[in-house]
Amino acid sequence: MSSDSPRTPRPDDGSAVYVYAVVPDRRRDPDVAGIEDRPVEAVHRGPFTAVVSHVDPSDWTGDTGDENMQALSWVGPRAYRHEQVVEAVMDGPDPVYPARFGTLFTTLDRLVSTLGAHEDALEAFFARVDGTEEWAVKGLLDRDAAAAAETEAEAAESGTAYLQRRKDEQEARASVDAWVDEVAERLFDPLSAHAVDARVLPVPGDAGRDQEVVFNWAFLVPDAEVEAFRAEAGKESEEYGSQGLSLDLTGPWPPYNFRPSLDDTEA
Repeated sequence: MSSDSPRTPRPDDGSAVYVYAVVPDRRRDPDVAGIEDRPVEAVHRGPFTAVVSHVDPSDWTGDTGDENMQALSWVGPRAYRHEQVVEAVMDGPDPVYPARFGTLFTTLDRLVSTLGAHEDALEAFFARVDGTEEWAVKGLLDRDAAAAAETEAEAAESGTAYLQRRKDEQEARASVDAWVDEVAERLFDPLSAHAVDARVLPVPGDAGRDQEVVFNWAFLVPDAEVEAFRAEAGKESEEYGSQGLSLDLTGPWPPYNFRPSLDDTEA
């Protein structure tokens, strides 16, 4: 249900406020269950609506919270439900500020106070992301195929003597790494040309893939440019695929990588 005045969790249950997302003024509740099947509420305050549930804070804080956050069996289903709620909110007409997984407030008063303190930043964020989509691009490297392609290209220039030198494994790896850096520089600008903003993100250490992730980018793409952006990514992936490098394009995602930092909202 939507609320019209700040309230704290009932003192007899000790619950905390879990935040999924913030949107501009809107009162419609998302039609989706929250974490642990808790009801989802759209809490309207001033120019914003916060999409929240009430949860047991002892699961998220202190020693128990630290242990839970290290356990994939605990984090996995809750992170998945968090994302389900955020994506349900995205189905509406308004831009969305997606909260980080695990964002808690002791009371709604604390949440409302924090949103008020960051009103200008949130308003600017909503104006910037309205009419855009976030897309992710990861570079996936088959290192053996890339090394073979690099060796063939350089052998054509330098002859048999060079092939003998290329047997050194460390030299071959360094050559592939340099080639990947060069290709990444070539690819980033054409993709960015279709976006209003772009981010270079940390490379995940273990992405659960056969190929190595060598770069990880996020792009904020206007709706009118999405088709051209996807076509550009597909063209570049096809061009470099025979050399062992492909592009993994996914989206659209909530604009996690382009939101302002609201440090005191993210427990």
